[in-house]
Amino acid sequence: MTRPDPAARHSLWLLASERDERALIQMVRDLAKRFGTPVFRPHLTLAGDLAAGAAQLTGELDGIVRGLAQPVQPVLAVEAGPDFFRSFYTRFEPTDTLRTLRTRAYEAGGVEEPSGFLPHVSLAYGAATANDQEQARAEWSTWLEGMDVRFDRVAVVLSASGVPIEDWAVIATKTLAREVAGGEDE
Repeated sequence: MTRPDPAARHSLWLLASERDERALIQMVRDLAKRFGTPVFRPHLTLAGDLAAGAAQLTGELDGIVRGLAQPVQPVLAVEAGPDFFRSFYTRFEPTDTLRTLRTRAYEAGGVEEPSGFLPHVSLAYGAATANDQEQARAEWSTWLEGMDVRFDRVAVVLSASGVPIEDWAVIATKTLAREVAGGEDE
């Protein structure tokens, strides 16, 4: 098992548009009440546990978003599992735009990009038992699957394995273009 870098203090997140983020925040709050889990800002992690400083990462934001349009992603599935940070989440297709953002995020952080990419937005961390998760997954799947989520900002965040959830904070954001020359980027 790889231990997190103790210097790692930052992550790069993809944030949903204000409208979609409000809906996701309410879902996180509802599930936190149901499962007794922490409340957090919903996001799609592009790169986590980065040792690069906030100023360095903020300086890289223009390059990360350059030439890319805001991805509008349909929720493929609502899933649950034993991993604390993926105990209840919405899964998205790893589109070319999401892959490019992830690659650029890891390059900006000066870290080799790990293999495997499961784009998702967690709605609960450390959710209860598998039985409780499955019941909630069945309920939420009926109205979440197929829902479009517009992601419009990349954020530099104080967030890493060694940073308590209640201390996570967005430091800087950069908005992706609504469209790119020649039409949509997807």
